[in-house]
Amino acid sequence: MAENQVPARYLKWDEEFLYLLAQMDGDIHRLVARDEQKDDGELSDAARKLIRYQTLIACGGYFGPRPGELCRLNWFTVLDKDEFKFRPSKKGKPRRIAINPNLKAMISRNHDWIKPMNPHYLILHRQDNPMEPVLTTQFNAAFKKYLKKFRIKLREVSSHTLRKTFVYHAWQIMGGDEKALVEVSKMVGHRSVEYTLDYIGVTWEKVKGVYLRF
Repeated sequence: MAENQVPARYLKWDEEFLYLLAQMDGDIHRLVARDEQKDDGELSDAARKLIRYQTLIACGGYFGPRPGELCRLNWFTVLDKDEFKFRPSKKGKPRRIAINPNLKAMISRNHDWIKPMNPHYLILHRQDNPMEPVLTTQFNAAFKKYLKKFRIKLREVSSHTLRKTFVYHAWQIMGGDEKALVEVSKMVGHRSVEYTLDYIGVTWEKVKGVYLRF
């Protein structure tokens, strides 16, 4: 990370990440209800786009793939799965991912709305090729627009915001201490605990405070 670069912050789980998914959900239902009133009953491009982005944003927060990995997710990998093995784009062992029941239900519902012709089509893809992912920069630009629309203010947003959201939330669930950092660092394939600390913007002083509370 460059010295003058402002690190992207994670989304707070309940009041930002889950809130974002819920707000997108409301817009999706309104678009779907409107489209169902048309003669052909076909989903509009706007509805399809929103459904695809919501699915990827949810996957990003719930199991934390790297940005390039996120954009390459297809329906077959995650549809109706309780768990799956995820091969990282960088060197390292495949991650074994358990899919949260709420995420599983969302994926199933969104898949039923989209009705892709082939389950191996990417969840979000280029318009002319369902096997070709959108650029990470394109995903980031849309992600920023959704955050702005629903008034979720981050000082900086990058392609790692969702992965950081997963890492930070996992660290909190595991106890928010140094032992939890070790476990989360191994879980996501970071090269060191120090890197994980820096990645989620947690200072050593905060971790040290855990020891001082005994």
